[in-house]
Amino acid sequence: MHCTLCVLTPPPPSFLISSLGMTVFDYYGAALCVCAVIVASEHTVPAVAWCLLCLLLGSSFCCLYMAYRLASKGTLALGSRSEGNQYE
Repeated sequence: MHCTLCVLTPPPPSFLISSLGMTVFDYYGAALCVCAVIVASEHTVPAVAWCLLCLLLGSSFCCLYMAYRLASKGTLALGSRSEGNQYE
């Protein structure tokens, strides 16, 4: 008995290439958003260093930055709380 639903055929190379391209595009889209937060929160030299780490070495460094920010600032918020406003 031959079941055609059970046969796994590899996708064509063009699909794999476009899928890889979209994955890279998706990662850099998210990483650039994290870099925008870094640039808005840090001084110039540390911001450039963190952004290079995130963009060149991957998402582990994005997570490491978030852990660093949480440990050093006590929050991931971009502003501080004030009376009457949620953030300054």
